[in-house]
Amino acid sequence: MLQSLSINLFSVVRMACISALLIATTMLSPGLACAAEGIAVSSAELHLNTSPFTGLHVGWGEPVANQSIIGKPLTIAGTVFKTGIGLHAAGYWAFRLDGKAQLFRCKVGIDDETGGKGSAEFSVYAEDGRRLAGSGILKGGEPAKQLVADLTGQSLVFMVFSDGGDGFQFDHLDLIEPVIRYQGDKPIPMSDAGQLPPTWLHCDHYTVQIEDRQVPVHVGVDKNLGPYAFTGFDLSQPATVKITGPCDMTKTVIHPAGVRFTAKGRELTLTLDKPQKISIEPDGYKNPLLLFANPPVVAPTPSPDLIRLGPGIHRPKDGKIILTDNQTLFLDAGAILLGTVQARDAKNVHIAGRGIIDGSSWGWQAGPARFLVHFHNCKDSGIEGVTLRESFFWTLCIVSCQNFKAENLKIMGGRFVNDDGIDICNSQKITVRDCFVRTYDDCLSIKGIPSEIVTRNGYVYNWPSAREHEPVEDVDIADCIFWGGPCRVIEIGPECQATHMRNVRIRDSKIIHYYTDSGNSFPPIMFEVGEDCLIEDFEFSNITVNLDSALKIIDIQAAGTAWQTVPGPGNVRNIRFKNLGFTGVTNQRIHLLGGDAKHVMRDIQFENLSLNGEIQKGLGPRFDIGRHVEGVTVTPAAER
Repeated sequence: MLQSLSINLFSVVRMACISALLIATTMLSPGLACAAEGIAVSSAELHLNTSPFTGLHVGWGEPVANQSIIGKPLTIAGTVFKTGIGLHAAGYWAFRLDGKAQLFRCKVGIDDETGGKGSAEFSVYAEDGRRLAGSGILKGGEPAKQLVADLTGQSLVFMVFSDGGDGFQFDHLDLIEPVIRYQGDKPIPMSDAGQLPPTWLHCDHYTVQIEDRQVPVHVGVDKNLGPYAFTGFDLSQPATVKITGPCDMTKTVIHPAGVRFTAKGRELTLTLDKPQKISIEPDGYKNPLLLFANPPVVAPTPSPDLIRLGPGIHRPKDGKIILTDNQTLFLDAGAILLGTVQARDAKNVHIAGRGIIDGSSWGWQAGPARFLVHFHNCKDSGIEGVTLRESFFWTLCIVSCQNFKAENLKIMGGRFVNDDGIDICNSQKITVRDCFVRTYDDCLSIKGIPSEIVTRNGYVYNWPSAREHEPVEDVDIADCIFWGGPCRVIEIGPECQATHMRNVRIRDSKIIHYYTDSGNSFPPIMFEVGEDCLIEDFEFSNITVNLDSALKIIDIQAAGTAWQTVPGPGNVRNIRFKNLGFTGVTNQRIHLLGGDAKHVMRDIQFENLSLNGEIQKGLGPRFDIGRHVEGVTVTPAAER
């Protein structure tokens, strides 16, 4: 049974990020401070600088008692303090209370050792998402700020310090004289990841107004590139959108291109005449706003097979909702489901709506289920319209399914490796339309996965394949936008436990960013084929790729993979790339490598391939052709 806590998303859904890269905002009101300080009861005090630093996470280094993060006297704006904790944003600390704590009190500021550089923000949150106190943005050289939070009745308290929205450099945060006043049991610092705060706070560094109404803005986390913001709303007719950003908006770039806007100072105005998905980037990678204008959604007709979640926070028992035949899970706009959704051996099962399915309460591979959303051996089913946020492992996993459709999904990842966006495994007749995917690992992957437990690279994977070596066939993916990196955008394999993967179309889509920190090892489009699997009849057409790094742009390898259960190469033939355009870095390269004499790669076609505006007219220095490869052709656009 669902336990639902209804919360007004426009005012109180304000939690913070366990991944250490957040945005938070407001100062504690004087009224609350006075009320908290006015508590007059007999109590004890826990001085946190003398408490074990269990579960205290910092963005760099180790927390230090009574000294700065680099071991110097605690000094803020020329004032030296004897007691406190030296920290480095971003990070968090959580305490378990027994409901009898009274207040938390401290001073906070940036240590003078930064030479006036750095910024951070310190906030205190209740378990239900209410902000109990906040420092606002702290700058280097500013005096320490007093902060008091009323803890009356709280069972958990989360102390979160963010990087202030501009990166973590020089964010040496000092927590001066931190004290929890309490009665009853002594507060206990927590280390269990299952109780850490989810990241579904509202981002107050952006405000978004559609005509006369303001819409909530949420925070996403990218472990490499920092925080980002996202928002969504339904659009039934042309509307003016007014955005206030965290910095000067006059140099804003919007991806995909084509949206007209005006900007003055921190304000940007644009008119949307149709549903679309765009990335608004006032400062490149740093804190962009992902804006999703959805087509209007039709509310479902009540029925015994409908599970409808209204606005507010929903915590399912054991962190799971399990759907069966003919059931629909519908999330209204403003609904946030802190948990996973699973459907197994079912037909006509659907997830729809405009809410969020959120996995951020759990650490890497520590969720209540294997994947955030998992359809397993399902027929005539699908998912539409919702946002899938910060999975602990693969985000949407489609295994051994037939006739499945994913449409208008927004996948917000970047927190962990292995946070794949959409994994299509051993399935047939799969359609993906109009999705936006931003992940750290593969945005889109097509695989064959085994049914047994597999150990690779020190990890144990209990793969859930219903029928081993079932093929992947008839997959059509179109009109999608991807933001990927550093671990590929579109990946075929490397798990190849399928007789074949055939008739796959990926078309009319855009990779608006691809960033890799792995040198030349990962391209945005990659095939890794082994285990005698046959990969044939794939077509990539009308795709643009904006490269922020990476020289290798397409890599097809059939010599075996690191993740196969049975050693050996695979077969690749009839792969067609038509109307692909790559821009960004220079000296882009394409790599092809066959298996062996029995596994020759054949018929790889490139038509109208553009590299930084230059149409390729034949094999040249941009192509690295390895052994056991035949029939590679490179031609300009076909004559009409």
